[in-house]
Amino acid sequence: MPGQKMRFETWRARLKKHGGFLVGRVMDVIVPEFERHGFIWHSDYAANSVQQVSRSTLPLQMRQGIEWPTVEIQFDPRHGRNFSILFASLPLECREGGRKLIAREKAVVVNAPVWFLLCKGRNRSYEGQFGVGRFSLRPHACMEREVQEAFSLLSVIFAHFEKRDEQHWLNQPFGYIDKNTLLVSSWRIYLEHIEKQRKTARSD
Repeated sequence: MPGQKMRFETWRARLKKHGGFLVGRVMDVIVPEFERHGFIWHSDYAANSVQQVSRSTLPLQMRQGIEWPTVEIQFDPRHGRNFSILFASLPLECREGGRKLIAREKAVVVNAPVWFLLCKGRNRSYEGQFGVGRFSLRPHACMEREVQEAFSLLSVIFAHFEKRDEQHWLNQPFGYIDKNTLLVSSWRIYLEHIEKQRKTARSD
């Protein structure tokens, strides 16, 4: 089976001009900064699972310490003209669907006890999305500004991992923990959502 890197590169090679430009700039500007901080793009990320990892996802992970700092740069799989940056710390055992235990070698960001999204901090729509939409007069110039903005915010992620306080967020609700960090979900939030769905189904 092709490794995750090969699947990503195959997807990237099929992109049209603008999507290819943005992916290239992310790899030239953002990925090296993560690598400078000790993150590595592992070919066997999530045990090379095609179900767990989209071909348009570029994962970066630091495999050391009690919990592994993990980042996923997720490009739009249709055209690659925008991306989001998700991050979490993976403990020795993670969970699939909030319940089933899985080894962190098989896990992705959403299997962590709590996971986050990097945001622009402008209090607007699509806060966690960098890039351009379908129509743009100067797409490459706009993309370059978006990449540079994302680069300027990477320190938020590095500071988060340095604090090593994931346990502090386990019981927090969905929402911003600061202007650039959105707590997207956690095991508790997911299970509460499932329980709410069950109660609704029973009442119907």
